[in-house]
Amino acid sequence: SGTNANIYINGKLDNSGTLTCTSQNSAYPMRIGRPQLSGGTTENYKGLMDEIKIYNLALTADQVKVEFN
Repeated sequence: SGTNANIYINGKLDNSGTLTCTSQNSAYPMRIGRPQLSGGTTENYKGLMDEIKIYNLALTADQVKVEFN
């Protein structure tokens, strides 16, 4: 099933759209900036990431503003 995903940059909505995903039960760790590619190879993100947070719930737009401003 689809759900709406919102991307915020510096506390402001930058993009939104429908995201289709399924629950994953995996022995592999979750990776940010280093995806597992086909054939078992990896490719590292070249750049900086700051204030990455993962929530087990959806934040409202007001909660995003409070959290990141």
